[in-house]
Amino acid sequence: MIPGAAAHSAPSATPTPDDAWRIQVMAWLAVVGRAARNPEMSARLSAGSTRLARALTAAIRLSTHHPLDQAQHDARALLALVEGLLLQLARHDITPDEASTVITRFVAATFTP
Repeated sequence: MIPGAAAHSAPSATPTPDDAWRIQVMAWLAVVGRAARNPEMSARLSAGSTRLARALTAAIRLSTHHPLDQAQHDARALLALVEGLLLQLARHDITPDEASTVITRFVAATFTP
């Protein structure tokens, strides 16, 4: 999921997301920026995020048996974490391996019953 993470690159290289991936992230940011000024576009983005959060909530509840409110909170937190890491990767603030470690730790903590 993280472009340039160690699983997809040579061990001796310091992995960084490629230019095509970075352009995709910047395009996504442009869409998000435009949606902030366009209620219909904003509603569509929010609906997609809500569908993803519901799917994550179901997976968390199925795996951990956490109460619905906790699973919903964890799902939204995971989405926010991934979106923030994408921004940090696009700006070269973190490496793909660092992002992968952060996500792995969050998922491990979330999915531990």
